[in-house]
Amino acid sequence: MSLRAAAALLLASLLAGGALRWAAASRSQGLAEFWQEWEYYGMGVELAESGTLRVLPGLQPTANRLPLYPAFIGVLRQTVPGPRAVRFAQAAFDTAAIGGVYVLGALTGGTLAAAAAAALYAVSGPMLGQVPELTLDCFFGWLVLLTALALALWAREPRSGRRAAAAGLALGLCLTCRSTLWLFPVCLVPAVFLAKGWRSSWRAALLFVAIPTCLLLPWSLRNLRVFHAFIPLENEAPMMAIWAASVGRLEAPTELGLIAERHWGEVLEDYHAQGETARRRDLWRRVRGNLLARPSSYAWECLKRIPVLWREQWPFLLLSFTVLLRRGHRAETLALLGLVLYFNVHLLMGVFPRFVRPVHGVLCVLAAVGAARFLRREDPPMAEKAAWGFLAAGLAPILFLYMYSSALLLREKRPEAPDSPGMAAAIKGFSDLGVQAAVRGRWESADEYFSEALSADPGQGEALVSRGLARQVLGRTQDSDIDYANVALRLERLTDASPEARASRLRQY
Repeated sequence: MSLRAAAALLLASLLAGGALRWAAASRSQGLAEFWQEWEYYGMGVELAESGTLRVLPGLQPTANRLPLYPAFIGVLRQTVPGPRAVRFAQAAFDTAAIGGVYVLGALTGGTLAAAAAAALYAVSGPMLGQVPELTLDCFFGWLVLLTALALALWAREPRSGRRAAAAGLALGLCLTCRSTLWLFPVCLVPAVFLAKGWRSSWRAALLFVAIPTCLLLPWSLRNLRVFHAFIPLENEAPMMAIWAASVGRLEAPTELGLIAERHWGEVLEDYHAQGETARRRDLWRRVRGNLLARPSSYAWECLKRIPVLWREQWPFLLLSFTVLLRRGHRAETLALLGLVLYFNVHLLMGVFPRFVRPVHGVLCVLAAVGAARFLRREDPPMAEKAAWGFLAAGLAPILFLYMYSSALLLREKRPEAPDSPGMAAAIKGFSDLGVQAAVRGRWESADEYFSEALSADPGQGEALVSRGLARQVLGRTQDSDIDYANVALRLERLTDASPEARASRLRQY
């Protein structure tokens, strides 16, 4: 394909994909849906407003989520408050990812494969669905794409320290967003040593491992100071999914789903009764016992999760293997295929298809490159200069977010004890009773306990969210919407604002 034709197809993909993403970002979830996946947004707002990584005003800091995506939300909060700005920023990132898919495709398979991959990604459903959701999958997908581009450049010269450093930087920024790739260096470094000239390759491998480790230092130091514990990644985010796999579940559990099954009430009750560190220890103890009791069943269930995990993307996954159908595999395409296959690490836990959505851009590239090779329509790869330029431009704002979050985290302190410890204990007691009633399926009692907690402190955000959920389950949607709206206004610092300002902000949810 000529360069002019490829550029025209790329422009059409950018326009069409951008319009689709803009339309997706214009949709709001509604308050009830928003509060099912709200923690990241709450952390971002609190990071901007109070400099504390916590989900709601007045709560203690948390290490359950890594800081980069909350920092992204926090920076937007400083300029354009509200969830709508986050959705449109995600639409902009994912539109730019269409260009990134083109660059990666051109680097590994030429202009025809690049244009086809960009067109596939522009109209593909899995990532379009993530644009309006305030979860990190869309943002993390951008980071995975940049990491894939850096890996492809490094694969061309595995002994290059500069290229290894760029790949390590991209990987390290990924790890400050989500810990999915934390074992990827263990899988990739042996391949580096197998490259020709291994005596010089070890320096590149060392850089690739050392840079992500250094980037995690501010987060680890913050957790050491705030929690007096070594927590280099998320504290307990994947633990419930790992526990679910240990008891034979294929999909990751939702808390409402586990409550509905009733027989998991004891596990949920113990989970909510403990602090973050104790929860992790207790779940690991349960996981070890379950795995030792049924190792062969667990191994078989890992294989059964493959169609569940890749349910949305199995055509792309199958097409990606076409890069192996002809001899002369390029090192960069093998590196990309290794990155995609690494995401099968999720098979060790209960899964959702969205766990592998961030690697969708790489899948589009591999599918297009493989098809071009199979049809013998592969063009010469593009020059590296454009790829390096795109990588630098893509990493620059992420580095800014990283430095912003690190500066805030290194100054963060645990909030002081409440002025009225007796009242605080009473509020916590009623909230705990409400949680215990909820996990046993006694939603009417849970509503009453949360109401008691709120009578002592009407602004207690956690109790408001919990009571809203209880009332939603009971079918009292009007009452639950009122609770959800009140906690949203408290999170947004708009409780004393004009009715027009409050209504305008709530419409963004």
